[in-house]
Amino acid sequence: PDVERRAVWNVEMATVHIAMYDAVMAVVGTHKPFLVKPVATAPNSGRAQDAAVMAAAYGVMKVFWPDRSAVYQSLYDDRLAGLNTGAQGDEVTRGIALGAEVATKVLAARANDGRMTPMGPFASGTLPGQYRLPPPALASPFIANIRPFALTGAAQFRGSLRGPPVLGSASYAADFAEVRDWGSATSLLRNAEQTETARYHT
Repeated sequence: PDVERRAVWNVEMATVHIAMYDAVMAVVGTHKPFLVKPVATAPNSGRAQDAAVMAAAYGVMKVFWPDRSAVYQSLYDDRLAGLNTGAQGDEVTRGIALGAEVATKVLAARANDGRMTPMGPFASGTLPGQYRLPPPALASPFIANIRPFALTGAAQFRGSLRGPPVLGSASYAADFAEVRDWGSATSLLRNAEQTETARYHT
C-alpha cells in the first residue's frame, strides 16, 4: 500500500505498537505503561485483552491512514465478532472501551511531535568523505526533528561526538575498511544470519 511508502511509516507503526502495549498493560497490569494509562478498566482475561489490543490499534490506524479505514473497519469488526459471544460479552465491551481510550490518549501524546516538519530536499555530497544516498535515493532528514519515543532528546547519548573521523585519518581508514569488508555484496566475513538481517533492514 502507498501508506507503507510514507516517509513517516516507521514512526507511525511505532505509535500503533505503543498503543497496543499500553492497552495490554492496562488489562494485565504486569508492567508499567510506556506512555499512557487509561481511566477505563477491564477484567484480566484473554477476551478483554484481545479486545483492548484490537481497539487500541484500530483507533490509531484509522487516524493515521483514513484512506484505508474501510479495510481496517472490516477486519476490526470481523475479529471482534469472534470474541463477542456468550457471557464474556461484557469483558469484550470493557476491553474495547479501554483500548479506544488508550488510542485517543496516545494520539494526543504524540500530536505535534515533529514528524511532518516541512524540509527542503536532501542533497548528497559529491566530494570524498561526503554522504551519498543509497539506492533508490531514500532519505528521511525529518527524523532529526521528531520527538524521541524513549530518549529525552536526540543528542542524549552523543556525548562529545562531533561527526565522523577526519578524512584521511587512521580512524577514518579503519571505519571505511570495516564497512567495505563487511558490507560488500560478496563479503566472506558475514555469516548467513547477518546477511539476512542486512537484507531485512534494507
